Amino acid sequence: MLFLNDLKGDEVTAPIMGRVTWWLACMILVMPVVAAGQSYVYNASDGEVWFDCDNSWANITTEDGSLIENGSDFTATIQKGNHTVSFEEETKCQFVIPVNGDLPNQRPSPTESFEALNTNICSQAEYVDDSCSRHLVSGNVSDGNNDIFAVNVSNGQLVSLALNAASSALDIDVHFQNGANEVKLDDELSIALNTSIGETNQMLVPITEEGEFSLPCQAHIKEHYGWQV
Repeated sequence: MLFLNDLKGDEVTAPIMGRVTWWLACMILVMPVVAAGQSYVYNASDGEVWFDCDNSWANITTEDGSLIENGSDFTATIQKGNHTVSFEEETKCQFVIPVNGDLPNQRPSPTESFEALNTNICSQAEYVDDSCSRHLVSGNVSDGNNDIFAVNVSNGQLVSLALNAASSALDIDVHFQNGANEVKLDDELSIALNTSIGETNQMLVPITEEGEFSLPCQAHIKEHYGWQV
């Protein structure tokens, strides 16, 4: 199963205490998959994009080829629709693009209905063949607030979540719910500052029973803002 928090923002000039962290994440229920290439098409939602490149550049265009922004470090507002992201050298850049609408900010109770991400389930063979599809999730979260997303899980699965990019400090916790009870797991992913280009932030969680994961993403923003999972 794959899901995409690839991650993210609707405020660019907010005060320091109210700044927004943009984030993009990738989840797989077996192992992570990394795509190759220099150009990608994303079905984006309304929001802000964030690009950060080191001695390189990137650009984003609309479906009709109109340039939205180009450079080594930029944010831009986009509207819902297909967008093409291109890189001079992909390995020298990180970015966040909104791929889903706003996420809830309150974690549900174990008995409460909560829509889970429609992720894919990948076999070990599919992972070895590199034929698994990623599921991206994006968000934007203000200082001290949460973005919440969930994924249904089954016994014997392995959940992989990789934080692709974040523009500020970010904590991701894991809460397991089985319909009657909730347990906060020891697994967590935390960064003290914004992500660096090329760094790996990944969490692997083995599943031992049927249930649902809810994953709160909380920003702790000082001078930076924006994240993507």
